[in-house]
Amino acid sequence: MLCKTKNDLTSYNCKKIEQCLVNKQYLIKIASELFRVKTLNDVWAVTDIDLLFTQVQNQSFENTELHMRLSALFDVCDVILLWYSNFYDDLDEVNTKEQFISTVKDSVNDPSGMCECYLYVNCLNTSV
Repeated sequence: MLCKTKNDLTSYNCKKIEQCLVNKQYLIKIASELFRVKTLNDVWAVTDIDLLFTQVQNQSFENTELHMRLSALFDVCDVILLWYSNFYDDLDEVNTKEQFISTVKDSVNDPSGMCECYLYVNCLNTSV
């Protein structure tokens, strides 16, 4: 999961993309393609997103760290990207917090147990 914002996201357990030790080049490639920015100064990675998705299974979504963190990040980010594996080239776009949270909730409650979410979240509700 990547976030684009000028805000400091360290309190949300995020790292600047340049500080990522795992998958750094892969994350830089995705950020460059999808954010279309000249520099990556405002790009953050949520490094524990897999853990958050795993922890939410079989729980009440509203009471989870995933729900609380995503809700808070929506309020301070310009754009949020969520994807799994190499499937980041066709993300569904959502433009409201309600759509964002509802889509993630539906993904984690999917009966197939896949617990995957593919989203381009426009937190500013304007073109990026």
